[in-house]
Amino acid sequence: GRFLKADLRKTWPWEDSSIEEIRMHDGPEHLPDRVRTMNESWRCLQPGGLLDIFVPTTDGRGAWQDPTHVSMWNVNSMFYYLEEFAEWQRFHEAYGIKARFRIPDANGSMQEAARLLEAGHREYPGHVTKLKIVLEAVKP
Repeated sequence: GRFLKADLRKTWPWEDSSIEEIRMHDGPEHLPDRVRTMNESWRCLQPGGLLDIFVPTTDGRGAWQDPTHVSMWNVNSMFYYLEEFAEWQRFHEAYGIKARFRIPDANGSMQEAARLLEAGHREYPGHVTKLKIVLEAVKP
């Protein structure tokens, strides 16, 4: 296959709406700017494209133990990128959040989205708590 080395702290090298799925497993916490990470993911994804996130959360040791972690995530972090939540609705413009996602299985329900976020949040060996969630890019 092809290999592309890229500095994801800068503008990502992929065209707008050119990617069907992004898997960020144990990666987002190594990028310093959560808004940039989510905006770039959204920009690169096709409408309906999937962002598969697996990230250590602040609810366990995982976020804090690795000295290369530069951004911290938890379940509530996702509220700012999910269109169903008041955090996205209230703050996306002021915070420069262009990313707009939904949880596919939530069917537009904030309560179901919150339940699925909680269901994807669990403890792994070594008291490392991680969030595993798949988001769908919402684009016109």
